[in-house]
Amino acid sequence: SSKLATTRTIVGHNDEILDLKVLSGEHSNSIVVATNSAQIRIFELDNFSCQVLDGHTATVLCVETSPCGRYIASCGKDKTVRLWRTQDLKCVGIGTGHTEPIGACGLSRKVGRYEVSGKAAKNG
Repeated sequence: SSKLATTRTIVGHNDEILDLKVLSGEHSNSIVVATNSAQIRIFELDNFSCQVLDGHTATVLCVETSPCGRYIASCGKDKTVRLWRTQDLKCVGIGTGHTEPIGACGLSRKVGRYEVSGKAAKNG
């Protein structure tokens, strides 16, 4: 049996990592990380530089990336779903009206279609 060796460690996150996704397309050398905070971090794997997405007001629980790499969806304890454009790291949409924290979001795997969905389970 072979063992995986640690070659680098990403630092700068708060507490535990709640979700992690790999960006596709022109950003294929980057990962999107939801840590135990209201920020989303995008790390470039070539040099481990970090960009931060600010907008959520409570812990981000889930991140998702589009297959083309142009969008990131996020949701969390602030009861919102957000859609971010990777080109300029701007929030281009906010879904509000949920009554509970949102623990999951998703984007269509079909290129060119960007349905965003989320679910919050009451009492759990």
